[in-house]
Amino acid sequence: MSFGKLKELVTSRNPFCGHKVDLSCFNGLQELTISKYESSMSLFSFSIARNLVTLRELYIHECDEIVQVIKDKEEKAVSTGERNRLFPNLQRLRLVDLCKLVSFFEWNCDVELPSLRFVIIRGCPNIKNFSLAPNLEYFSTDLNNYLEVGVKVPFDCLKQLGIHRNKNLLYCYKIPVSLFSGLEELEIYGYDGSMSLFSSSIVGNLVNLKKLEIWICDEMMQVIEDDEEEKAVSGDGQRTTLLFPKLQDLGLYWLSKLVSFWEWKCDVELPSLRILCIHDCPNMIYFTLGSITTPNLKTAKINERYFGVANDLNVVLQKQYLAREKENQENEKKGSAEDQENKAEIEEEQNS
Repeated sequence: MSFGKLKELVTSRNPFCGHKVDLSCFNGLQELTISKYESSMSLFSFSIARNLVTLRELYIHECDEIVQVIKDKEEKAVSTGERNRLFPNLQRLRLVDLCKLVSFFEWNCDVELPSLRFVIIRGCPNIKNFSLAPNLEYFSTDLNNYLEVGVKVPFDCLKQLGIHRNKNLLYCYKIPVSLFSGLEELEIYGYDGSMSLFSSSIVGNLVNLKKLEIWICDEMMQVIEDDEEEKAVSGDGQRTTLLFPKLQDLGLYWLSKLVSFWEWKCDVELPSLRILCIHDCPNMIYFTLGSITTPNLKTAKINERYFGVANDLNVVLQKQYLAREKENQENEKKGSAEDQENKAEIEEEQNS
């Protein structure tokens, strides 16, 4: 069978493991998906990898025995220049549910993937080394100590960042907060490491953020927490803050303990906000203890209903909170009355 014109390959076996494989057959391959391959601790040798010069997308998932993606028995004979020429056109990489994966490359050195822009790494709890991707724009991970163990992510190039079930990435002291300055979209899912997500110093560096979504963070009570130093400088805390100057889209979903966005007495302005969705945040009482100014926000979607916010978002949130409390109290009274009726019926039946 000839593979000379093959552009996309999806397989549950390793197509490169045969001793008589003609590597030139795969020279035009652009998309490769490998799943449930369990016959080896690696997928490619260096000689195979350097032939995949046109590969643009690589998706590896559910390969339980893989420890590294690329391995070379003669690694000492491979120069740094040769390593840096691997996958010159690779743009999208997904590594999912690889329980033994430690590294992408076996070598203990930095390897550049110059065209890589999109990376997802999930369900790879043992990964310790990755590579350099100087042009990376989208990065999504569920790893708790990703940077602590040596994975190099160029945050200053990132436009989109997704963090799933990660406890401490944004609070990692080894990350200069200035590296988040180019970020435009941020999605947080299942963050349970703290009662807040950002420190105010990190927020001050998210000057280009346009979209923020936060999902199912069961312990979160506020999104932003003030640094202790800023509290001391600000005295009583009353100040005007230009928050996220470019933020247009904000979504808060299933945050059961959330009370406020910023629990500090300050006047907040979100000048670019146009879309606000709040769903199933039953304890949210206000946005901030001070006033909130949103000149471009006309309506807010709260629990699938739209509310006008021409005056003050805090007023809308407080009204919705009080309405929920009243409804809960009425339901409790109704339930209590029904319980009393049922009890009376049971006693009457027993006495008859």
